[in-house]
Amino acid sequence: MNILYNERPLTINPELACLIGLNESIIIQQIHYWLKNRKKNGVNYHDGHYWVYNTYNQWHEQFPFWSVDTIRRTIRKLEKSGLLITGNYNKIALDKTKWYTIDYAKIDELSQTSNNDSSRCGHISHMECENAPYPCGDISQSNTIEYTENTAETSYKVYGGIW
Repeated sequence: MNILYNERPLTINPELACLIGLNESIIIQQIHYWLKNRKKNGVNYHDGHYWVYNTYNQWHEQFPFWSVDTIRRTIRKLEKSGLLITGNYNKIALDKTKWYTIDYAKIDELSQTSNNDSSRCGHISHMECENAPYPCGDISQSNTIEYTENTAETSYKVYGGIW
C-alpha cells in the first residue's frame, strides 16, 4: 500500500502557519485552492469576490482528520480575525450554508508586519495572543525543571534473587 500522494494532497505553508496557526493555515490554503478554481471556471462571483461554500460537515469530508467542532472553531477564529469573509448567496433564503472568501489584503498586511519581525515562528502569533487563556510570549521557552545531578553511588545487595 502506498500512502504517499495517491490523492490530491493538502499543502502547508510554514510561514503562514507561523503567522496564523497550523489549522488556520491549512483551511485558508484549501479555501484559496477552491477560490482559484472558481475564478478559473468563472463561477460564484458576487460583490467583487469569488466565493466557495460548504457546510461544516462538507468541510469535514475534506479534513477527515479533524472533528467538525475543530473545523467550526478554526473557521470562526479565521472569521473573527478578518482573514476569512463570510456571506450568504444561497438561492433559498432558508439555506444557511456559509460562503467564504479570503481577505487577501489582510493576509498581505499580516505578512508584511511579520517580515519586520524576524522572530515570528518562535513566538505566539498575533491571532493566538488576542484571546489566549495564558500569557503571551515566547513559546520556545522551556518549562523543563533542571534537577541537580545526583552523583552519590547507590549499591544494592541481591539475596537469592529478591531485592
